Amino acid sequence: MTPYVSRNIRQTELESVRAVIYARQSKRRVDESETSTESQIARGTALADGKGWKTGRVFQDIGKSGWDPDTERAGFDAMMAAVRAGEVDVVVVFSLARLTRQGAMEAMRINDVFMQHGVRLVSVEEPFLDTTHPIGVAVFALIAALAQQESELKSAHISEAKAELKAIGGHVSGRPPFGMKTERVKEGKLVRSQLVPDPETAPTVLKIVDRVMDGETVSGIVQSLNEKGEPSPGALALAAGRKRSGRSRSNITPADPDCPPLWDVGTLNTLLRHPALGGFAAEWVTDPDGKRRRREIMRDKTGAPMAAHKGLMEPIRWYQLQDVLKGRSRATELDWVMSELFARQGRTGSGSPGT
Repeated sequence: MTPYVSRNIRQTELESVRAVIYARQSKRRVDESETSTESQIARGTALADGKGWKTGRVFQDIGKSGWDPDTERAGFDAMMAAVRAGEVDVVVVFSLARLTRQGAMEAMRINDVFMQHGVRLVSVEEPFLDTTHPIGVAVFALIAALAQQESELKSAHISEAKAELKAIGGHVSGRPPFGMKTERVKEGKLVRSQLVPDPETAPTVLKIVDRVMDGETVSGIVQSLNEKGEPSPGALALAAGRKRSGRSRSNITPADPDCPPLWDVGTLNTLLRHPALGGFAAEWVTDPDGKRRRREIMRDKTGAPMAAHKGLMEPIRWYQLQDVLKGRSRATELDWVMSELFARQGRTGSGSPGT
């Protein structure tokens, strides 16, 4: 019952069996776990070598869900194309769950394609699989159904965990706002990410807040930030990815031809309105017409704002800042236009917006 060769290949032809390996990992990680593609490929190659098969191509998908039917898996599609082209005798996977988590029907569809082209599926973790007879097919379908159930339960557990973390003020997703960073804090059995002031960028945000409260316009502040070469949130995100190439934060300036988008009115307004700056828990809210999403303060059952962490400023100052920003809302369009003109001036090096 060892499923190691297509029914179209005789035992005397085993040395010419063409085996390919397929590996999939839902999230990109490099470690020694069995879920890493490196480990899956190594185990699959060892199995093929032990059988004396000729290992050909290796197909893999990293950061791809096996549960979501809308996820595009280039490695899987290329492997199936090779099967249909008659270039494969055996497909080796670490486990059936690596091939698909979409349930028995999807697994049977894949196996039907394999059988139509005389291809056998081999699993490192499930060596008892043998789809050449009805009992083996039933076992195959059962394992596929269990893989789908496991994936659905895992998704439900993750959602529940996020909801619980959110309830105790945890930062469960998304990049922290400029001026803040995350740190791990243990709350009972849960470990949550908590927002805290970032000592590197918080001073910049606090200076901006002081300038707004002193009466400066957002567009004027944007212009001065760009003129001084103060890195925008996007610039710092790019700089973090360039550390391996030796480029530091001080290397990122508007004069740099590779500089990302500069500060603009929209970015600064969004930052200043972020509830996290005042220490509040925030959530995304969509307008009834579904056309606009914005962050709002989370509130408890009594309607009181939920304080989740230490903010960059006291809550009362954050509220005062919002009042100032709302009082200037009618000038938003003019601010945006002026910001665009100054941003273009910085990129082109022209003398003034109109020249």
